[in-house]
Parts: sequence; structure tokens; C-alpha cells
Amino acid sequence: MVMTDKELKLIFDKWLVDNTDLVKSLTIDELYDTPEHEELVQSVNGGTEDEEDFVNGWTDDKDELFYKRLKRLKRLVS
Repeated sequence: MVMTDKELKLIFDKWLVDNTDLVKSLTIDELYDTPEHEELVQSVNGGTEDEEDFVNGWTDDKDELFYKRLKRLKRLVS
């Protein structure tokens, strides 16, 4: 199932709010290596053809969108 950017934004924003303490305490690189982030990656893997060449379906588009949402939250909480 392909998720729209709007759906992904909602999922990413909810995840970021739920994990604000983690986001505040880790660098971005450290955050990407957490089990929590791995669960997020798995949750948005739609198993589509476009995703099959990427690790766990984490496409460049998803990464870019998540990174933008993450940077936005980091600015808000700092």
C-alpha cells in the first residue's frame, strides 16, 4: 500500500511527539540507530515495487520527509 505524504506526515509527527524525549537526547544519527526508529521504518513499509530496492522500504522520499519533520521538531523543542 502506498502512503501519501499527508499520511506519512501524520505518522511521522505522531511518532516524533511520542518520542520527544528520545529526539531531544540524541543526535539525528543516533536516533536513526534506535529500535524505536526501526519500528517506525517497518510501520511505513508498504511493500511496494518502488520500495523493494531500499532497506526495509525506507525510500529517499520518506527519509527526506522524516528528516524535515525531525528538524522542525528539534527547532521547536530546543
